[in-house]
Amino acid sequence: MIVVALLSAWDLHLLPQSVRRVFHFRRRAAVYESEWQKWRGQKDNVSRWTEKGRALADYASPGDSLVASAIGAVGYYSDLFIHDRAGLVTREVAVRQLVGPLQTSPGHDKMVEETFFLPRRPELLRATVVAGRPGARTVEMIEAQVDELREAGLQDSYVVDFQLIDMAITSGKPKYFVVWRRIEEGSDPQTARDAFALQLESLEAGSPLRPLKSR
Repeated sequence: MIVVALLSAWDLHLLPQSVRRVFHFRRRAAVYESEWQKWRGQKDNVSRWTEKGRALADYASPGDSLVASAIGAVGYYSDLFIHDRAGLVTREVAVRQLVGPLQTSPGHDKMVEETFFLPRRPELLRATVVAGRPGARTVEMIEAQVDELREAGLQDSYVVDFQLIDMAITSGKPKYFVVWRRIEEGSDPQTARDAFALQLESLEAGSPLRPLKSR
């Protein structure tokens, strides 16, 4: 019995996946994952969220707040005030009533959009890490963020900003920290967009960007 139990540590199973998939219980996951695959995915997530949290700590100003969903490592390393989309630390989300049957895993069942927190005027509405090489592909991924911002009708309230994460340079695969940053009150939104456009042109031309401080 012990040997059978230990097999899962190497993602080895006595029953085929076709049988195990019948007992899939994670509502949030679109596809079946073994316990080993789930563990490995969460392990990778911790690394990604830690990287994001450290980048936020270098980027943000004292008193800034962030809208996020996976808040653990991000909140710990960034030390920012978090508006929690899932409601773990944001009461007004946690007390929302579910409409219809439960369709996702507990803890994700009351998830709200980032725009839910607009009345609170968060300085950082979204933060992501984009991986790629300097050039067209990276520019396209960052421009996709601009398109989403525009589609949400937030182009006069927030602007996309990005910086290089220097901790990734040595691997030969640079990563860029991309945020939706609130435009300061009294500032001209077009001026903020023009500054972003110049920065993006520099990236497309292959010019080095000032990296975030390493921690």
